[in-house]
Amino acid sequence: ILVGSLAGMCGGLFNRAVEGLNHARNKFLRGRRFLRVLEALLISLGTSVLMTELAHHSGTSGCRVNGAWTCGNATNWGEWCTGAEDTSTCNGTGAFCTNATVWVCDGGIVSGSTCSNTDCVDMNGTCVPHSIDQGASAGLRLSCAEGEYHELATILIGHHERALDKLVSQSWPGAPFSIKTMLIAAFVYLFLMALTWGASLPCGIFLPCALVGGCIGRIIGELAKQHVDDRVFPGSYALAGAGAMLGGVQRATISLVVIMIEGTGNVHGILPVVISTVMANLTAAFFCKEGVYDLGIRQKNLRFLEHEPEFHSQFLVAGDVMSAPVTTLKVVDTVGRIL
Repeated sequence: ILVGSLAGMCGGLFNRAVEGLNHARNKFLRGRRFLRVLEALLISLGTSVLMTELAHHSGTSGCRVNGAWTCGNATNWGEWCTGAEDTSTCNGTGAFCTNATVWVCDGGIVSGSTCSNTDCVDMNGTCVPHSIDQGASAGLRLSCAEGEYHELATILIGHHERALDKLVSQSWPGAPFSIKTMLIAAFVYLFLMALTWGASLPCGIFLPCALVGGCIGRIIGELAKQHVDDRVFPGSYALAGAGAMLGGVQRATISLVVIMIEGTGNVHGILPVVISTVMANLTAAFFCKEGVYDLGIRQKNLRFLEHEPEFHSQFLVAGDVMSAPVTTLKVVDTVGRIL
């Protein structure tokens, strides 16, 4: 309920901001092609500079291990650990945690096969760490050390679908992004979405909305895990938040729930997604009556039927909408009279 209310409030305020900005565009930029092109160029340049500078400005303080670390020279050789500073997971004298997805035997009879020290040493080989390149799925490295990814760079200038996947599914070796990073990302995306939507630019709104909602939901999920119950899985909150933000902006309900459940393949998440989406629709209506697509249609003066009739329409009868005198046709008539 809380996730849906917060995401709905953000969605309603976003729609209200879009309505105001597009009204200003229609007033000052209509028919002025040069200004429309200049606006598109400035928005494109500003977006690139803002996201890149934010990512670089945070430096190495935003680095996080990518989960590809295992124990070496330990009794639990090959077990997952959380980074070079992890001194509690790996057991045994001289044990250490290193950036290694797998351990491979170098030399000997079983050279090239996976190992856990003794099975390689007994065959006259050496068990060495080997890191498999995880590519974009691990996040953007930027200025971080090997085996780490940069939080803000991953969520701002990386692959958006990968960032959303981390928000919804990652639980080990820890939260994919800090609360501070998710707050910054949600604010930046909301600001740029409002500025871009309606400009002369080819842009989408589905995935950015899902990212903003995912950040909102994950923040609440992380807080619940820290202060309520450490068994809470914050990814479920992120999924509910993504659906709620889309519902608050687009005002979709049933179709949106189906998309979210089909996209994740997790039918167990249907109840929180339904509740958060309904709450988001109700909350967003307090700030802006219409969804973002309806606003666009109305501002372009295109004809469309409302989802529900106005309140006063229930008191109308057929005579109230008919013109007089009534034009009629005879059973048998001539073309000349009709024309």
